[in-house]
Amino acid sequence: MKGRKLFSLLQADGVVTLYAEDVETGLPAADDVIIRIDAAPINPSDLALLIASADLATLRTAGTADRPVLEATIPAERRAELAGRVGTPMAVGNEGAGVVIAAGENVTHLIGKTVACLGHAMYAEYIRVPAKACYVLPDGITAVEGAASLVNPLTALAMTDTMRAEGHAALVHTAAASSLGQMLNRICIDDGIPLVNVVRRKEQADLLRSQGAQYVCVSSDEDFSDQLVDALEKTRATIAFDAIGSGALVNQLLDGMETVALRHVSRYSRYGSMTRKTVYVYGCLDDQPIQIQRGFDFSWNVAGWLLPMSQQRKTEAWKRVSQQMKTTFSTRFSTCLSLDDVLVPSNFIQFAQKATGQKFLITPNKPTKN
Repeated sequence: MKGRKLFSLLQADGVVTLYAEDVETGLPAADDVIIRIDAAPINPSDLALLIASADLATLRTAGTADRPVLEATIPAERRAELAGRVGTPMAVGNEGAGVVIAAGENVTHLIGKTVACLGHAMYAEYIRVPAKACYVLPDGITAVEGAASLVNPLTALAMTDTMRAEGHAALVHTAAASSLGQMLNRICIDDGIPLVNVVRRKEQADLLRSQGAQYVCVSSDEDFSDQLVDALEKTRATIAFDAIGSGALVNQLLDGMETVALRHVSRYSRYGSMTRKTVYVYGCLDDQPIQIQRGFDFSWNVAGWLLPMSQQRKTEAWKRVSQQMKTTFSTRFSTCLSLDDVLVPSNFIQFAQKATGQKFLITPNKPTKN
């Protein structure tokens, strides 16, 4: 089976090239399936691979009308960190969904099933993957409805898993009006977990409150620190997951947690409250440095965080996700794009903005928009 697949290629001169190329899937092995991909979301993690840290102002078209190409240039000071991928075409797309059209002899029962798949270059018309990488969607769930049923749901559930495992009873989430943030809000409401949502704008706060969020803080407000401390006092949250990954916000979260903790100590200590406070950075919506100016105690931690889920836990989580795919774990898409549409500069700039309410879906087997 031959079909087009999207690739990102970084060249030695710092130019990153995006293009679609015909690729032969080959025949499925005994435990493999071939999936016709009908829908695959564009997540922030996909953008990091698609365009790396290229300057979007340098986006330009190349190629032909039949085989468009999109190019951009990475600033010289950012190229060293990407040296490992120079000259190697990178297939893109962390998740997606579609119909199994062929299968190896051990998994023929999957033929005709609509499945979701994680981590197998889903921006493609057809892919061949191990059957164990597939999650069969429930009856009545379309590929579009199941396209984003893995990355965000598993990430949000892993956040609550981490919270519990480390002994916290509430959590903070930044960039909380994102698709993931709205999903985490629904999970916390369902599970009775106090959640402090941090957003940048009032309209984002209004959106979350309309969805039942109890604690929402607007980081652009002059009284943000007061809002945050008040929410932390009411929830006693001592763990945060930060999607921004830059600026002073991490510092503000730790400072606010310590301010609340000090209100509840029985006696003074030169080392602070001794309440353990953790901020996990799991995103990079802004690539500026994280600024930490010590104003808190010695009992704190800032660390990176990736999805810490075993295969067994993913299987357990999928049972819940599959039962609530149209409610708690639903995702709405604002725009659908073909593979060629992704290579149009104006489209790329739009989905690269990562704006609230602007979730894009790639439909590889649909024709390009006129």
